[in-house]
Amino acid sequence: MTNQPYSVTPDTAARAARAARAARGAEPTLGGAILGAIARYALPRRHFSGTVLVPAVGAGVAAIVWVGLTWLGWAWDGGWIWAVSLVAAGLASVATPLVIGPRRERAGAARSTQLANVR
Repeated sequence: MTNQPYSVTPDTAARAARAARAARGAEPTLGGAILGAIARYALPRRHFSGTVLVPAVGAGVAAIVWVGLTWLGWAWDGGWIWAVSLVAAGLASVATPLVIGPRRERAGAARSTQLANVR
């Protein structure tokens, strides 16, 4: 081993490879968050949920699906793991405002009626 400032040893190369593999899990999570942000602004009733809720659901679903598929043995650098993770994140991102929006709208209307009847 030399005393050069940037020498690469087998140990540092192995650590760099492990770090690169670990960082791969962050990319589909970011993709899920982006799909969630698109769904938040593309779908109606956005004012019935918080700004970060739908992107957070997209990111969470992408991360969970990605980890689950890697545990099942899918290759992290394969195309199918990306497709399945991002499609699941997109579907969850679309479903979230479509389910939460009407429920919160009905709950808000019921609460307004209840408050209007209080004397």
